[in-house]
Amino acid sequence: MPRSRPWMLAVAVIGLLLPVSVFAQIQPPTPEELAMKADPKAPGAAAVFLNYEESTDDNINFERISVRIKVLTEKGKELATVNAGYLKKVFTISDIKGRTIHSDGSIYPLEVKPETLLVNKSEEFEVNQKVFTLPNVEVGSILEYTMEVHWGEEWAFPPTWEVQQDYFVHKAHFTFVKTKYIGGYTMFLPVLPEGAKVKEDLAGRFTLDVTDIPAGPKEEYGPPENAVRYRVIFYYSGYSNKEDFWKYAGERWAKNVNRFAGEDKKLAEDAQGLVAGAATDEAKARKLYDAVMALDNTDFSRRKTKTELKDLHLKEARKATDIWNQKSGESDDLALLYLALLRSVGIKAYAMAVTDRGQGIFNPNIFSFYQFQDHRRDVEEIVVVAELGGKDVFLDPGQRYCTFGQLSWRHAFAGGIRQTEKGTELANTPGVTYKDAVMTRTAGLTVAADGSVSGTARITLSGPEALRWREMALTDGEDETKTQFNHWLEGILPEGVHGELGHFLGLAETNSVLMAVVPLSGQLGTLTGQRMFLPYTVFTSRKNHPFVEDATRMTAVDMHFAETVKDEVDYTLPEGYAVETLPADATESLPQHAIYKTAAVAAKNVVTVNRNMARNFVIIEPGSYGQLREFYQKLAAADQQQIVLTHTEK
Repeated sequence: MPRSRPWMLAVAVIGLLLPVSVFAQIQPPTPEELAMKADPKAPGAAAVFLNYEESTDDNINFERISVRIKVLTEKGKELATVNAGYLKKVFTISDIKGRTIHSDGSIYPLEVKPETLLVNKSEEFEVNQKVFTLPNVEVGSILEYTMEVHWGEEWAFPPTWEVQQDYFVHKAHFTFVKTKYIGGYTMFLPVLPEGAKVKEDLAGRFTLDVTDIPAGPKEEYGPPENAVRYRVIFYYSGYSNKEDFWKYAGERWAKNVNRFAGEDKKLAEDAQGLVAGAATDEAKARKLYDAVMALDNTDFSRRKTKTELKDLHLKEARKATDIWNQKSGESDDLALLYLALLRSVGIKAYAMAVTDRGQGIFNPNIFSFYQFQDHRRDVEEIVVVAELGGKDVFLDPGQRYCTFGQLSWRHAFAGGIRQTEKGTELANTPGVTYKDAVMTRTAGLTVAADGSVSGTARITLSGPEALRWREMALTDGEDETKTQFNHWLEGILPEGVHGELGHFLGLAETNSVLMAVVPLSGQLGTLTGQRMFLPYTVFTSRKNHPFVEDATRMTAVDMHFAETVKDEVDYTLPEGYAVETLPADATESLPQHAIYKTAAVAAKNVVTVNRNMARNFVIIEPGSYGQLREFYQKLAAADQQQIVLTHTEK
């Protein structure tokens, strides 16, 4: 699909220009600041912001950011290195000044010229970084530095004020002067602590002053940070209310979609050929889906340059038929190609733009289609809704290896805007169910008299976990994927047991499970006198269960997707040993959300342990966290039980 308007791209990059905790204002430190060894307002903090100031004037295309940081531990010294990204030919970064002040008052100015490093380059843009490190930093130092950002007169950049940072902020001051050269409305969406308020004067200047802002929450399984941190988002709009914006912007978007996925005689002929012999709409949709999945998804490889297209006698893609001819495209291109193919064979189908849940949460009060952009790749997140068998089926053809009828978790349970027969409407995608995301782990282990074991584990994956490893193989290569998989194994296997991936089955498949075959060996049993102790659950005995140690919760729990985990382990016992004690079968439940069951059976010299966990929730609000934690505490206790064997030979 045609790329976004330039101003949308530029707004995307402004986030790179505001890295957290990297600028500081030059001002005399107080005796209290110099003497500070710890901060009672932020116990245990590695560093704190003493001051943070950010001033933007969109009339003169200028921004100045100033920060003062107190280093309290060795870890806090990392903040002396600054990485400030910017879009070349749009922004310039200048007037970088800084110094380090030791607790005795001695001053070490920044004298080294910042380096310019290339981050990313394409035919359309180049992202660079200014990098420098403040000198002679030690625990107790105060870091001070400032930076100016400039952009061309043809651009307008309303800021996003990141009020909450990675570290405690004592004082912060923000100002923004809106441009006089753009008509319409200057909108802002504040997410602020109680008592904080954005003020606007008659000259069009917005200000905000805040004090004692805690560090941004970093909790396990938390929502995207930009959805929960204190911030103020500014933007310009020709609309004053969301109903008007989404109605008219949605119509324009749908028109562009229909133009890109419009009728084409040759494409229709090819589509009819692909579905030959299919008796139902679903069968047709599956054949077309497989055809699109077979194309080169350049999100995982590389886009062809204009020169390469010319050499191949191909033109730059402006319609779905161009993507079909090139046999390659980015994720949004491929999604809209699939839309065009479905329509070519008479299947009602619609496009839906969604927010990537790994990056944010859709907010209809922000009047911007940029919410649907993948910030990493500058492509629109598009899924397809097809009417099959009298119901809407959500499909993700732009997500390489995503199974037919499923969505990547990043596109599931997500908000967005979709086409309908009558126009467009705001909507949500369905979530990934516990039936779609299944992990099955089986192991056959032979236990020796000394407690050592040998055997093989087979781990099969469907849904988001299978997709994760398959995508990693595309982007990082199979060898690196095996290395990462082995690291993952270390976290789930019992201490003393080693497992190293032998091979994958189905790594390059779309509509099948992914299987990992893993030889196992090592020391598993613990000998005490005439007894041997074996872990009750092999794949979770070492794992740290989530939520068990954290008594309170600030943010909602976001598990990304529902899932089912099924474990079955067969222990072949050593000669001369018999079962003395098996843990009792157990069932624990989180009503309407999750269920956990374990059962063990001993027959002759084999003990079989089954553990099943089905979790059918994605989001749990903080108010229900206590029940969730209690459930996982019970699971952790059950998983830590042991099988007791007794030596019976005389």
